[in-house]
Amino acid sequence: MTGTYAAAHVKFAKLRKRLDQLGYKQPLGLDSLPLVERLFYDLVWTTENLRKARTELSSQIQIRSTVEDYIAPYKADNGRLIRENNEINRHLMILRQDYEENIRGLKGECRRLENVNEDMKYFNSQCLDKIHSYEREAKRMVEQILYLQEKNFQAVVYTPDGGKKQLPFRRQRMDIDSLAPLSKEAKTLNNEKYCCSIAHMWEKDNVEYSPKTYNLLEITTKRCEELENQMHNLEEELELNEKKVENFRQQVILRDSEIERLRNISERGRPLEAVLNDSTEKQTDRLIHQLQIQTDLLQTRNAELESRIVDLVNREVPDMQTSITLVSKECQTTLLPEPVLVNNSSQTNSVNATIYEDDSNSAAVFRVLQSKLLGLQTERDHYRDELDKMINEFHQLHTPTNKCSDKDDTICSEDEMKCLRQERNDLISLLDHFERQLHDIQGNVRVLTHERDMLLQELSQIEKQQLQDSEQNNKLSCDPIISNQHVISHSSVQNLNNTVDGERDEAIKKLHHLTADRDSLQERLHTLTIEYNNEKAHLIHCLENNKSELNDIKETKSLLEQRVTELLRSFIDKQTECDRLIEKVNCLEKHQSNNDHTLFIEQNLQVVQVQLEKVQKDYEKCRNECTSLHVTLRQIDQEKDHLQTCLDERTERCIALERQIVTYETNIKELKVTTENSEKRILRLTQSVIERETENHELVERLSKSECDLKSTSKNLELTTKELEKTKNEMNRLKNETQNLQSELTSSYDKQSELDKRVVDFDKELTNLRNMYTIKEQERIDLLKEYGALGLQLDEKVTLINRLECQLNELNQKYSTQDKESLNLNQQLQHHKKECQDYAQVVQSLEVQVLLPQVL
Repeated sequence: MTGTYAAAHVKFAKLRKRLDQLGYKQPLGLDSLPLVERLFYDLVWTTENLRKARTELSSQIQIRSTVEDYIAPYKADNGRLIRENNEINRHLMILRQDYEENIRGLKGECRRLENVNEDMKYFNSQCLDKIHSYEREAKRMVEQILYLQEKNFQAVVYTPDGGKKQLPFRRQRMDIDSLAPLSKEAKTLNNEKYCCSIAHMWEKDNVEYSPKTYNLLEITTKRCEELENQMHNLEEELELNEKKVENFRQQVILRDSEIERLRNISERGRPLEAVLNDSTEKQTDRLIHQLQIQTDLLQTRNAELESRIVDLVNREVPDMQTSITLVSKECQTTLLPEPVLVNNSSQTNSVNATIYEDDSNSAAVFRVLQSKLLGLQTERDHYRDELDKMINEFHQLHTPTNKCSDKDDTICSEDEMKCLRQERNDLISLLDHFERQLHDIQGNVRVLTHERDMLLQELSQIEKQQLQDSEQNNKLSCDPIISNQHVISHSSVQNLNNTVDGERDEAIKKLHHLTADRDSLQERLHTLTIEYNNEKAHLIHCLENNKSELNDIKETKSLLEQRVTELLRSFIDKQTECDRLIEKVNCLEKHQSNNDHTLFIEQNLQVVQVQLEKVQKDYEKCRNECTSLHVTLRQIDQEKDHLQTCLDERTERCIALERQIVTYETNIKELKVTTENSEKRILRLTQSVIERETENHELVERLSKSECDLKSTSKNLELTTKELEKTKNEMNRLKNETQNLQSELTSSYDKQSELDKRVVDFDKELTNLRNMYTIKEQERIDLLKEYGALGLQLDEKVTLINRLECQLNELNQKYSTQDKESLNLNQQLQHHKKECQDYAQVVQSLEVQVLLPQVL
């Protein structure tokens, strides 16, 4: 119990402390202790979770900011596409409304024509009824006349018986003094001279006329049937040709849409990305070339230094050995105490050991440097090969860009301007990076110049020491008491001086080489700065020119779009007018054929003068209508010629546009989405065209029904011809009218020939359209192939640029490592120089030790 109580008390004390620390000073009971403890742990857990959530929120906010910056252009593109989609939907709604209005108008015209046809049928039936009634009255009158004539030929006589008897009249005889004057010539519709003049001519020529009977109605009906059949055939051919023309128009529309798509793609021309990338790639190529030249020079310089170090080592070792042998001989000849000799020998042994160690170290360093040189040479060859490849590819890229740069019709939008601004900022950052690299190179050059100055100071010190040594030698040579042993030591000293002089000359040569290298590097830096400034000014000038070209291109684009819309509207209006005129011509031709039939029937009934006058009036009206139709046909021909000229102009414009399309072979990737939308639009338009074609088929079926009705009327006319065979005797007077019919038939032949010519012209136009369509398809295929090739080339260029950037980074790393190695080598050289100085001091001390006993 005591243990549990103590544990509870400890828990209570801990909780109370924590609550006091947090500012909760309310009293705490033992009953509520576990609850408060649980709440306290929950509070700690929630605070930790809040901290974690805040850290995660900060990271997510950063990620969101980056993502939003990355998504901003895509959002802009999405908004632009949504606007375009809304505009397209609005345009489609307007087109649907126009289409429905046109359909309503056509349906109203069809209803009106059907009503007119029914009225004409009713009028024809009334005319036929009247003709039948007139024929009956004529028959009745003829019978009455014959009956009365028979009555008049016999007289009734009353006999004395009271009966009646019929006796013929006694013919009165007349003595004719002279013939009666000629009667006035009868007038008809077309020929004023009638059969009286013909009879007079027969009397003069003593020609006996044997009357012949011609069934003109049969002849005319047969001829009319033949002409109707020909007309039906021609109409069918025209329908087929119209369908073909519509199909070709659809194909031309599709081709124009593809051309416009490619034009919109290529109007923007080569983007500034490619131009600026070319400029940056040129700069990188130049920098890479210059850096390679510098690496080659450094490698050659390192090789020369290593060869000189090896030569110096090879020269110094035998000299040192000879000097050591001479010193040992001198030591043997001289009678020095043993400790001195021991010290000298130990010193010489230590010097030899240090020299051998230096030789081994220098040989190892030489081997390492040789391996590094081989690696650098292989890398240099590899980079040179890659540079050659890049230069060739850049030349290949520049050839089409130069062709494209000759034509200034390039168009860009506001989103592209944003992209160009981003690219400009990227280029500015690249230029800053290159400036930093130049500053680094200048710093390296300064370090090298400082090292060169240090080396010059060291050489000057070495020369001073050599001068001091030479003065000491001269002093020693001037002493009168010199033994043979001294002569030997003096010769060794002269040899050492000669070696030192050779080293001094070599060091002076090295200094001259270093100064020459310093001057060449300064000149290169000066040329690099000049080239950098020139390229920067050129880039700024190119950006200004591109901005002005963009503004000009936007203006030309708006003008071209306005012209295209105006031409499309005029073309659609003219097409609708042509279709309406063709329908009117067909209706008038049908009405004319019906009126011709009625005229033939009415001309056969010349007995009724009232109807003849009416027929004459109707005929004159029909002639006027025919003349008006001829005028309208001429107008239609003129309009067709005008349309042909318009089509020629359009073809020329299309050729000009196709020439421009060659310049617009870039920026195709950006318009894939627009192409998909345009394809969807084309599918919708094709569906609407199919619906229109179905409606046209329905109209054709209605026309076929009307033709069946006309055939039924023709059958009724045949029945009337059977009834009118009784009037053949009266048709002999109508011979002259047959000539008029022949003239009309010749006119119909002329019309038929004109229709044939039109059909031939339509065929020619169809062939031309087919050829144009094939040519455009081939051009489209070529454009797609070029587009694929350019896409592949762009991908290759991007990969090559990435490789070059990686290679630049590697080169920078290698240059840093080389700088470190050069610093290490300089340190080693300084160490060697110090050791040489120590060795020279040891030699001087040995010489002094050798000379001191001689002097003593």
